[in-house]
Amino acid sequence: MSLFIEFEGSYSSKYSLALHVAYHMEQYKVMAEHEGWAARAHVPEALLAEYEAVIALLRERNHEAHSDIKTERSGLEESERDRLLSMFFFILGSSLTAADEAVREAAKLLDTELGHFKKIRYEADDAETALIRALLSACEEEQYQSAIDKLGLRALLPDLERANERFMEIKMQRMKERHERRLQLSTREARRKADELLGDIQRLISATGVIASVTPGAEETAAFIESLMHDMNAVIRSYRTAWRQSEGQKQARRKRPENEEEETAAGEENLTDK
Repeated sequence: MSLFIEFEGSYSSKYSLALHVAYHMEQYKVMAEHEGWAARAHVPEALLAEYEAVIALLRERNHEAHSDIKTERSGLEESERDRLLSMFFFILGSSLTAADEAVREAAKLLDTELGHFKKIRYEADDAETALIRALLSACEEEQYQSAIDKLGLRALLPDLERANERFMEIKMQRMKERHERRLQLSTREARRKADELLGDIQRLISATGVIASVTPGAEETAAFIESLMHDMNAVIRSYRTAWRQSEGQKQARRKRPENEEEETAAGEENLTDK
């Protein structure tokens, strides 16, 4: 028979990433709600700080798993530079048949000299970036200035340069962050670490409670620890139930096609009998 309340099992290693992160955040919140709990349970500041850091890392990984903002932003910049390229060469192409002879001559010059850039938006990212820079550089040459002004292309060039450089900035920043993440714990390692650290904290809390329960004059400490463990166990039960319900729903979805086939077959037999 146990001398004191015990922590229940959580099965947290089996949780989805989102549920796992939420579970540890909730446990941390519950502990923090009991003022002075760490000192009273003899939990070292370094252990608690490490647990906080791992939870923060898991939150970041969970956020990345659901939405990559930089990927979305780079996609927008890529779409914008492709749109501007298309507009540049659409204006150039349509000007080749313009009624104004001066416009046609300007278009012919640019088409002859810059026409090989038309399909650069179909190149790989880095190649497209380099070719756009080459196109912009060519557009700065003196012999093309009059033609560019004649076709009204000059206003597009700063926007194209801006979109091109922003795309590369975002891409390089994303690559840098991915490299930095590789130097950190993997998500699997971080999950395991969070469970281990919480386990260490729970053992210290539990040991404090056991000692207080058999120490004369420590009744208040024993009651405090029991209240803390009761609240933490409530979190364990809540998330364990959520996980079990989720697993049950997954199994039900996997079985549903078979049941639907059986019901369909049974319906067809009934129709045949009639």
